[in-house]
Amino acid sequence: MHGAMKVFGAIIIAFVAISLSIIAVVWIVPQIEKSMELSEFQTVRNHFEECNDKIMETARTGSTNKCFFSINRGQLTANTSNINYKITSGAGICDQHPWVQINEEKHIWQKCDVSENNRIFEMMWSFSSYIVFQLNGISEKRLGNVVEISRFAITEDTATLRLT
Repeated sequence: MHGAMKVFGAIIIAFVAISLSIIAVVWIVPQIEKSMELSEFQTVRNHFEECNDKIMETARTGSTNKCFFSINRGQLTANTSNINYKITSGAGICDQHPWVQINEEKHIWQKCDVSENNRIFEMMWSFSSYIVFQLNGISEKRLGNVVEISRFAITEDTATLRLT
């Protein structure tokens, strides 16, 4: 009887330990995911700030430049007027808000859309109508982690840049 009580006690302790481990994992995994996504946002923002200077230099001087982005979870696209970073997440990474300019000097904007299960965070670089991106007739182009920028054409009112 005494041996059975020891086995029963060991089973209860194991059950409690496993239950606590499962609860911890269920809580920790979303926290790690959220932390990684927030870190990627900050990294992308820093890359947009650096890229702003390269875009402006290319528009001004015609020199070719490269922008480097460290993106693992989201995606980077461009259309004729902006470069856009977008990530969809189940974690509480942002609160609903429309496009707001977060860095006027570096031309960076962000917004967040919230649905039942997901949050869609977007950040973009946009410089009014002076700088236009040439995309060879397509409306949106998916970009890689390295974006090469070269000047395609320039007029009195507009600098047209090519992204590859």
